[in-house]
Amino acid sequence: MLRSSILTLFLLLAPTLFAQTPYQNPAPAQKKDASKQSPAKQLSPSDELQQSIESAGNDRAALVRNLEEYLKKYPQAPERPQIYRALVEACLQLRDTSRAASYAERIVALTPEDMSITLLAIQLLDKTGDDDAIRRAVNYSSRVIEYVRNSPDNEKSPRVSPEEWKAEKKRDESSLRLLRGGLESKLHDTETARKDFEASYALVPNSAAADKLGELDELEKNYSSAITQYARAFYLTDPNSKGDNRHELRQKLGNVWRLAHGSDAGLGDFLLATFDQISSSSEPKPKRNATAKEPFDFMLRKAPDGTAYPGSDSANTTCGNWVRYFPMSGKARVGHHDRDGTDPATGKSWNSSHDTNGCSQEELKATGGDGLFYCFAVN
Repeated sequence: MLRSSILTLFLLLAPTLFAQTPYQNPAPAQKKDASKQSPAKQLSPSDELQQSIESAGNDRAALVRNLEEYLKKYPQAPERPQIYRALVEACLQLRDTSRAASYAERIVALTPEDMSITLLAIQLLDKTGDDDAIRRAVNYSSRVIEYVRNSPDNEKSPRVSPEEWKAEKKRDESSLRLLRGGLESKLHDTETARKDFEASYALVPNSAAADKLGELDELEKNYSSAITQYARAFYLTDPNSKGDNRHELRQKLGNVWRLAHGSDAGLGDFLLATFDQISSSSEPKPKRNATAKEPFDFMLRKAPDGTAYPGSDSANTTCGNWVRYFPMSGKARVGHHDRDGTDPATGKSWNSSHDTNGCSQEELKATGGDGLFYCFAVN
């Protein structure tokens, strides 16, 4: 109907228009002077960076190429830490461990106070298997150990008691000593590795350190000491953990026991004696909210007012920005979906009720939650 009305109107007006307007030859088209054309707007470096990201789409290999080209053009770009992080993530998805390690080290050079990325660099360098890379990983490990030792008390959460803070630092240093000892073993620095394994076990008796010490003793044919270490490792291993580690430890223990005694006779009694010894000397592990059970504890990136946690608080409230690869001075701030927590002061908060003991699933459970991940979708 609308098109019919327009056509009718045009037919009615056409005679009048043509009568009033004499025909004229069209003027020749004028050529535009190219020199007078306005130049194309030059992109700013930040716009170029955005374009590099967007043009890659979901192609991780293209993203790596684009970002590397951008860094060649702008080697001192202020966004380098963020670009390096994006490259680390993309290279990991592409399973390019060597390149990921290289960019992780660049982040460490720019932000040496970031212990989370330092730990990631250590693990990536370890995976490369290169001796020079492992030596650098050892140096980074020493740096993180010093950081843990010298962490001031004002970095702890107000909800963490001095005793819990001290225990956390001991666990962290124990884990780091174990990590560094493993790297030193790969460099065949047996004596230094042994010192780190012994220090790890002395700080917090643990199965992994005892196992490593047993292996070193077995290589040196010190079967008596190897038996003791393997027995400790067997006792301290979580029987509910997945994998065959407990079975392997039983085999190692049985092998060295037979080498020392000719048969398995007496091994059971020795294990019971080891059990009694470790049980009597173990310090009780401090537990917070021991009677609580909150399966729906939520871990978020935000403070109660919706803003990001500031500076150092972020590392201590989001498990080091969600990149803690083992418990290392980290915890997560959680809330209660039903606003019914055990703390009368903060238990009503759905996003900031209390801190977890640490970042591992075991420590999340020990805090009262179930250590579960929840995914949310919008219809």
